[in-house]
Amino acid sequence: MSDQDPTKGSDQWATWRERVDLDEYEQRWKKLAESGQNPHGEADFVCRFAPTSVLDAGCGMGRVAIELAARGIHTVGVDLDPDLLGRARTLAPELEWRRDDLATFDLERTFEVVVAPGDAAEVARGHVGRGKGQGDQDQESHRDDDAEAGGGEFAE
Repeated sequence: MSDQDPTKGSDQWATWRERVDLDEYEQRWKKLAESGQNPHGEADFVCRFAPTSVLDAGCGMGRVAIELAARGIHTVGVDLDPDLLGRARTLAPELEWRRDDLATFDLERTFEVVVAPGDAAEVARGHVGRGKGQGDQDQESHRDDDAEAGGGEFAE
């Protein structure tokens, strides 16, 4: 985490946010779909577990959570970035979106699957440990002691 302000996330994340235009980032996924590519690989993977509840840890603009909800899965999105969460709330105001730090949050419930894309996977792995999740597209599954204790599996 950044030494300057823990609410800003990692230094790597802060650098990415400074460089990325959020409108262009959002359009990236729409362009993928328009070109015939599947922008929902994470959602496809999660659905293999047939969950009824999913935590999207590090949800960003909510792309994965929104797709999972459209497939009938109860989904909650958590992210630290207020700009990204604002877009998620605009795109899907009916879903639950929480601004929180993955290292310290507590929703006082568990989820059958935890989706933790990219950098969020490392933080979520250390905290959540009570479900299954999918981060990167390699779809490699890893077991850890915390996840096993909770009866789940964490894939990143």
